[in-house]
Amino acid sequence: MESGVNAWTTWRRQWPGAGFWLSLLVFIGIVIASFLLFESSIQHATTALVHGLVQQPAYQFSLAIVVILLLFFDVLLPVPSMLLALLAATHLGFVGGSLTIFIGLCCGSVFGYFLGAGYFRLASRWLSAGDKQQASELANKLGTLALVCLRGVPVLAEVSVLAAGMKGFPLKSFLLVTTLANAGLAVAYAYIGAFLAGETAFLLIIFASLLLPGLFLLCRSCVQALEPVLRTKK
Repeated sequence: MESGVNAWTTWRRQWPGAGFWLSLLVFIGIVIASFLLFESSIQHATTALVHGLVQQPAYQFSLAIVVILLLFFDVLLPVPSMLLALLAATHLGFVGGSLTIFIGLCCGSVFGYFLGAGYFRLASRWLSAGDKQQASELANKLGTLALVCLRGVPVLAEVSVLAAGMKGFPLKSFLLVTTLANAGLAVAYAYIGAFLAGETAFLLIIFASLLLPGLFLLCRSCVQALEPVLRTKK
């Protein structure tokens, strides 16, 4: 037992930051494993639940609440978010579907962020100073571009918000970027569910998730580039 503890201590000294990486991989591995193991059964259950709700009179409000709750827990459970959003838009219409999906996606993003942050605080009891320093450095390296590009990609979208919370990504920037990306996704989902179907649907979803945050990043870059010029003129 003592030799095992000594080996662990020696390994952590030789590889500073390894404890953080191991903690991150274990947590993300659990999330991915849940998707691989339970995705099919939860997808069938979700579809049956939605179809059961729409048979009831005045089902719109109940359906909206169920969709929001399922998208909220999407970061933990292998909820078929794309299928769920398309079903919501089909039955709630473009406007109602957009609002419902947007609220659900935003709630899920915030929940995933704080879940990741809470897990890191819990794991910090076993992390060394080097591990925490590694986490701080990774928080600086995790740019908004990664959050934007992964927002419309199944599984990776959930992993990215969890990682953002664990790495201490600035909350204000996280909320701004994910809200813009979620708005684009919600509109794309609602449009596809209400008016469109086909092979181009997934590409449209990815494009929509990139559009609003991309415009924001472009405008911010232009402002930052023009700041020195404006200061010189003054």
